Amino acid sequence: MKLEEKLALLKQLYQMTQADRTIKPVEYNFLYEIALSMEVPLEKLEEMFEVENNYDLPKDKQQKIIQIYRLALMMKVDKEIAPEEINTLKSLAMQMGLHPESVQIMLEALNRKKTLNFDELMSVFNIQEN
Repeated sequence: MKLEEKLALLKQLYQMTQADRTIKPVEYNFLYEIALSMEVPLEKLEEMFEVENNYDLPKDKQQKIIQIYRLALMMKVDKEIAPEEINTLKSLAMQMGLHPESVQIMLEALNRKKTLNFDELMSVFNIQEN
């Protein structure tokens, strides 16, 4: 994945932290951890906070689903889920062509479990296609 694509994904995560108009240290820490795992230089991440960039959304369905999952995890990281965050998540999912009902099913599954494995996640979004 190109650096620009990684930054686009991180930018969406950053936007999720802003959905409830309160950015908490735990959210920043989670974002930094994701950036490190994606091998994004931290100075590029810092630039992203300061500059308004418009990045393309993922085009591959699997990448879209993984990104929505990351956004859901970002939403939950502070253990407080605001209605604005859920609305933002569903709006981004729709922009990516993912079914909002699948997002709701994913959120319900995440309420029962802390995480979903890859197969569980993919099956949630494949239900709407059948």
